[in-house]
Amino acid sequence: MAQHSPSHWALDPSPRGLAGRRVLILLESLELGGAERQALHLARYLQEYEDAVVEVWGWGMPGRAADLCHRLGLPWRTYWLSWHGGRWRRLASIAALARQLAHWQPDLLVPYCRVPNIVAGLVWRWTGAAGCIWNQRDTGLDLGASRLERWAVRHVPAIVANSQHAAQRLSRLFRLRQPIHVVPNGVRLEPPAASRAAWRRRLGVGDRCLVAVMVANIHRAKDHTTALRAWHRVVQALAGAPSAQAAPDRLAVASHSHPGSPTPEALLALAGRLDEPAGPLAVVRQLGLQRHVLFLGAVDDISGLLLAADLGLFASPAEGCPNGILECMAAGLPVVATVCPGTTEVLGPPGQGLLVPAQDEAALADRVLMLAGNPALRRSVGEANRRRVQTEYTWETMGRTMATLLAGLVDRRAAGTRHKPVPAPHAWPALAKSHASRDE
Repeated sequence: MAQHSPSHWALDPSPRGLAGRRVLILLESLELGGAERQALHLARYLQEYEDAVVEVWGWGMPGRAADLCHRLGLPWRTYWLSWHGGRWRRLASIAALARQLAHWQPDLLVPYCRVPNIVAGLVWRWTGAAGCIWNQRDTGLDLGASRLERWAVRHVPAIVANSQHAAQRLSRLFRLRQPIHVVPNGVRLEPPAASRAAWRRRLGVGDRCLVAVMVANIHRAKDHTTALRAWHRVVQALAGAPSAQAAPDRLAVASHSHPGSPTPEALLALAGRLDEPAGPLAVVRQLGLQRHVLFLGAVDDISGLLLAADLGLFASPAEGCPNGILECMAAGLPVVATVCPGTTEVLGPPGQGLLVPAQDEAALADRVLMLAGNPALRRSVGEANRRRVQTEYTWETMGRTMATLLAGLVDRRAAGTRHKPVPAPHAWPALAKSHASRDE
């Protein structure tokens, strides 16, 4: 039965165990999202601290992740995969990719996200690699337990999840007998490129304006609508005006200010790629929030933006180990968020008083208003968040733990042992009991 190991406790670091080893990181996209950022954190750690030979491959056209690889000195390339073209075309495409991977002669395959996990799990033995992991960096809600998924996840020597609830879902869905190592995401905030004052000038707000930031790409997996409706309540409350919707023909624009317009008393800055902006833009138009909401798109200087903010806001129906919340915490911000296993796990006891039920815009607004009127509370919660990140979610801990796990796969191969699951020292008795009862 599957066992779950908090790997930063269970594994002892073995420094430089990957020196000279060829590690291929396989991404679903070369655009920059949470999973891609975590992958580049790991690539950077392996290259700088383990002297590993690292290369990053991404599916499709190059984007901001490729640009970041270039700045970090990480070799990268694109690959092509026909995933939606029918069964035989898909298998032929996977076989072609396997030949490309084998030509690079990797020692280890480290995939990120669903399709790379499946492909790597299917072909890693063909490439001559010493090992491969199933790397679950989200909740796994898109997993459908297809035949390819079941075969791939059961034939890798190690499984990694970035949260305990993601590990539970994998175990239940696939009835796994391998140990599942829980390796949370790691945060690395670069020094800000601009000061708080400079960023506030860019946002068009003064010192007294309450600035909240939501760091998340805009798409259906997030709940920007609830965040915006909550922000409408916040704006109305701070203005002391009754709730009223704007005329429906007003245009939602990317900037909240116009020449001669007064400085807003509250601003919500949305930092993230605009994958599906139509819904949020319509809500902004409907509620008349043009002066109070700013769509920033992808932000390179996320540290500077967080420095200019007073609090983090996050609404989402499901999360694994949310990077947007971790970055706000690392910057010392309090975070108001909708509750789901991922946000509860990341915020922990210090921040759970600011969690509200999913889609509860009124409760979300109430928590924001509570922080708005209490700077001392913002500072105390923000500092507790910062300490939690420094002890539980550093990028060095994530990198060292992953490096130790990967070095163990190479060591087992070098010793001539077969890839058999090794019982983890930390198991979850409740899960073990439930799977034992089903297997009887």
